[in-house]
Amino acid sequence: MGRLFLAGPANFHSYDISTGLPIANSKTMIDNSIDISVKGTDVRSGQGAKLQFIYFDAADMKITLTESQFSLNFLASTIGTTIQTGKNMWTYENVVLGAGGAGTLLGTPILQPDLSGSSVFGYIEDTNERLTFTGKNFTSTTHAEGDTVCVRYYSANNNATYVDVASNIIPSVVRGVLDAQLFSTDSTVANSILVGTIQIEIDRMQFDGSAKLEMKTGAVSNTPLTA
Repeated sequence: MGRLFLAGPANFHSYDISTGLPIANSKTMIDNSIDISVKGTDVRSGQGAKLQFIYFDAADMKITLTESQFSLNFLASTIGTTIQTGKNMWTYENVVLGAGGAGTLLGTPILQPDLSGSSVFGYIEDTNERLTFTGKNFTSTTHAEGDTVCVRYYSANNNATYVDVASNIIPSVVRGVLDAQLFSTDSTVANSILVGTIQIEIDRMQFDGSAKLEMKTGAVSNTPLTA
């Protein structure tokens, strides 16, 4: 078969260890690595403290993965929670004002969280004017009829998906499978050919609970994972 090369990042799949159902799949990894370690303890005795035996313990295996896409599934596994649907969140809506600066929203504003009282209000983006709603209706005192304003308000979104980050994080334990490409070449062939797949299966792997999302100009936020 010639010389063998394990090249490029592997695809990663995670499964629920109880149900066997898939949790997350990735074919867009930037890198992944497996670091296997064990601690050796020297047993020495006699004159000159000669080495008699080496006792090995504390075996460990660390898996590091970097996903190029944003993955809510991976994030949920990392922090030990599940993805949920339906959430109250900030909504942005452009409204053309009528006579006297009056406007009507398409959505339904609700009371913002952690606020006392029963007044439902929002804001106009460019001036931060605070608006008090009566149902879906409001009146602006800083804009006139015919103006288009962007209104920011709190409302329910049944299509939103989210995860809660708890203060007491217990990372998920999953079954992980890595599929990597195996290439072969020999001295007479300049290029290599794909000859198979190396599959690495980890029966039980627990994420370390850490997550980092970096959002900045000219860059894409990756999803780094460690288990």
